[in-house]
Amino acid sequence: MFMDISECSLPDAIDSIARIPEGSRVSVIGPPGSGKTSLLLSLLEKYSESFEPEEVLVLAPGRLLANRLNGIALPALLKEKKVRSGRLVVTPASFAFRIVQNSMKGERPTLLSGADEDQVIAETIAQNCELFKSSYARSPNFRSRMRFFIEDLSRHGIDPAHLGKIDRWKTYAALIEKYRLARTSNNAFTAVEIIERAAQLASTGYLPYRVIMVDEAQELAAEHMRLFSALARRNITVILFGDPDKAVARSASPSIFLDFSEKLFVLKTVFRTPRNLHLLSQKICQGIGVTGSVLAHRQSFNSSILEGRVETVISSSRATSMADIARWFREKHLLEGIDWEDMALIIFQRSSAEVYSHFLERFGVPVQILGGGLNLSEKPIAGAILNAIELACFPDILTGKTLVKLLLSPIGGFDVFLMRKLTIELKRIAPKNIQVLNERLLWAFHAYRKLQTQDTDEVYRVFLASRIGRSLKKIFECLISLERLYREDNVSLPVLIWHVYSFLNLKSAVSKEPWQTSKVSHRVLEEVIALQKLADAVSKKDPLCSAGLILQKIINAEVPVDNLSIREKRGCVTILTPASSVGYEYRAVVITDIQGLHKMDSTQLDPELALADINNIPFSRYLESKLAGRRHNLLRTLYQAVTRSTSDLLVSVIDSAETSPSWLFYAFFSDYPSCELSSLPLTLRGIVTQLRLDLERDPGNTEAASALRLLAKEGISQADPQNWYGYLSRTENKSYVMDSIKPSVLDKFHTCPLGWFTDQLDCNRYPGNATEIGTIIHRCMQELTCDNRQPNLNEFLDYAYAKLREADFESRWVLEREKKRLVGIIRKLVDYLIDFDAHGGTLLASEKSFSFDLNVFKDRSIMISGQIDRLERLSSGEIRIVDLKTGSSLLSKNDAESNLQLSAYQLAVEHLDIVYETLPSAMLIYPAVGTKKAAIRIKGPMDRDSKRVLKNTIRDLLLQNESFTLTAALEEHCESRTACKKLMVPHVSFSVK
Repeated sequence: MFMDISECSLPDAIDSIARIPEGSRVSVIGPPGSGKTSLLLSLLEKYSESFEPEEVLVLAPGRLLANRLNGIALPALLKEKKVRSGRLVVTPASFAFRIVQNSMKGERPTLLSGADEDQVIAETIAQNCELFKSSYARSPNFRSRMRFFIEDLSRHGIDPAHLGKIDRWKTYAALIEKYRLARTSNNAFTAVEIIERAAQLASTGYLPYRVIMVDEAQELAAEHMRLFSALARRNITVILFGDPDKAVARSASPSIFLDFSEKLFVLKTVFRTPRNLHLLSQKICQGIGVTGSVLAHRQSFNSSILEGRVETVISSSRATSMADIARWFREKHLLEGIDWEDMALIIFQRSSAEVYSHFLERFGVPVQILGGGLNLSEKPIAGAILNAIELACFPDILTGKTLVKLLLSPIGGFDVFLMRKLTIELKRIAPKNIQVLNERLLWAFHAYRKLQTQDTDEVYRVFLASRIGRSLKKIFECLISLERLYREDNVSLPVLIWHVYSFLNLKSAVSKEPWQTSKVSHRVLEEVIALQKLADAVSKKDPLCSAGLILQKIINAEVPVDNLSIREKRGCVTILTPASSVGYEYRAVVITDIQGLHKMDSTQLDPELALADINNIPFSRYLESKLAGRRHNLLRTLYQAVTRSTSDLLVSVIDSAETSPSWLFYAFFSDYPSCELSSLPLTLRGIVTQLRLDLERDPGNTEAASALRLLAKEGISQADPQNWYGYLSRTENKSYVMDSIKPSVLDKFHTCPLGWFTDQLDCNRYPGNATEIGTIIHRCMQELTCDNRQPNLNEFLDYAYAKLREADFESRWVLEREKKRLVGIIRKLVDYLIDFDAHGGTLLASEKSFSFDLNVFKDRSIMISGQIDRLERLSSGEIRIVDLKTGSSLLSKNDAESNLQLSAYQLAVEHLDIVYETLPSAMLIYPAVGTKKAAIRIKGPMDRDSKRVLKNTIRDLLLQNESFTLTAALEEHCESRTACKKLMVPHVSFSVK
């Protein structure tokens, strides 16, 4: 075909393309940053003025890119009323589906998903096991390769009958023939087949379109070209936009621009890409095979005044590499002000995305993974709903083990601690001959089913009335109602799904990560709706199947099926592959894992090899051409990754004993400078500390002083010299007048007077994360246990996380770490409270304030005031004082008996309006120590000796205060404690004598 090639600027291209006659085949190619998408949007606006809204359509090769273009183009055109509401940009498969659907009167075509094809292939292999005796043939990997092979045969026009005449391909040809026979529905199409069908139907029938524009057309395959050719014969103008050098899709056909077009416009001027990035991309594309005879788009001119940065970093291990990448992202965000959403990490192996995501999150980098998906049945809520329905539909699989799994799922509401309580209760009420939890749970389920038909043991009825019994009863009722709906009413699977959601009130369900409870309700509903849509789609493909069989098809699908909408989150670094990055650009990009790029696939299932065998082409010649072609595809993938950056690019590789950098690194990136990652702290607290150290080493450092002054002006108290140890001048040598004291400081004064003194002067103004967590836990216990309320773990967690979000943590990963620590502490605390209620205890007061005078001298008294965490009355009538400790240091039993704080609390009870027969005891509870349950230390009732020790200690405190003599020895100044938190350093402190 003769082609007219024009090299033009962006404004000239707009005018020239707008004047082309209808029915033309036009292509616009150019390097990244030359304005191809801008040209498309300009033409779209121009055509919208001349044509009706339904006569103009834009296609994009993927759903992500289509959504993005809709978000850019639709708002402006809707505002100007140039288009009606709806989707202006769709994928080619969606467009082909419209054509096929319009041609089928009264019927609706079905688009087979990858999971549908995988299931048919699996069934075909299982029914014809004599064809493939190897176990590999029954693996998901083989079925996936077989699915792609069948698509490629159709794409290349290869008839399996011809393939069966060659010994090498006989077995595969037989399997394909049986696979096609297994697909009984004539209205079911794969993605390739529906486009081929649309190409056949496009020559007849009504088509309203006058202009169709295709963005990133280099990602399209041969069947798309046949569809566009059929449209052009209908006098529809088809305009393709793209860059032949960056085709990364598996079935991409970069030659589509030359094979299809009559007129080719080449955009040579690059506007956005920095010069050094442009030179790098040109260097890479020089090794890519030339598509036809077009070289003009590679000889582009860069008019950008930007100078981007290309850097490399060679790490000694994967962990070091990830740490370097996280550091680079944080520096770009904190030091250069680049938004998180303007940065991306490009990997070449999709399987490593979760690893990078987890690691970067730990280092304070918020991330999202773009592209790919989970099997919907593997998502927490959806999977648990399907599990519940499966137990109801197939009673044979209902066992104690499956019931335990259901109870521990997000919809079950049980955790390991409640399961422990359930185990104790079932052991008490179940028959003695049933010894295992699973069997006892199954007994409890069958016993509940008999409640309506016969009398049940009264003990079991009492158990069902308890809190844990009511939770178990709810699950049992749900299973029984599901079974009744399935057996008697024969309802559909979507109805069963919604029944579980509404019956168990899943809008307040708890995910497996308890800290997400406040945000999970909308996601729960989204998963339920997606699951309903999936069940409805599977039901329509086989209307005669029962809900149970459809359920099994969904559960057993091994190819990911994800009907959840793909959302791009703001404020996150994006992790993506070159294939999913089509149409996206970022200011700062990291390319890593290049070693995974040059791994070549096996040629075992290659349609071009099959075509070579049919045409009697020697295998050696085929292999030589195939290796060359794959090298070009490899460079196209690298080119796509590199050109995603519009400013800064970092290439990270690993050089260790097990892994060496790819040859691609040495060929294209070894000449670029190594990235110098600084060791400066990237947290506010760390920056202030570094600046203070710099100023201490060099008092004349004006830059450090100016930075500290600026931070102090912005309200960072740590940067204000007025808050530094040792900065202020000495106070006058006067006594520190003290007329009251708190019990919580008595032990500190006894063990470390200097620590007590600095605390009294409010020198320790920065409590840290541990104090924040302690305050939150105390408030939880105070607010949620008043009026003898039943302790509820979910309620405690929701309250704690609400308070945690109000706290100030220096980075996100610190917040996530404290969340996980908080979970364990609260679980142990709630476990203690449940045990307390179970043993008949009563809460008398929470955070009970007290104040009384204690005579320590004949002519002088001191006020002791404070708050008691909990006052409890045990079932025996004994009064017990409870003090909650959230630290990890555990007192010995002997130290607990002599604890001055508990002694003061016991003395305070005597001044409260509480009636008691025996003297109160005291208890320390430690939910943060590393034990299965909260550790407990008991102090017996206070005797005369304890009162005397308390009075003597307070007297010594007053005498010490009046003499004002405290020795602050450098370094290890505290003899009574081996790990004192106060450390005197001569550079910033001085002793007081």
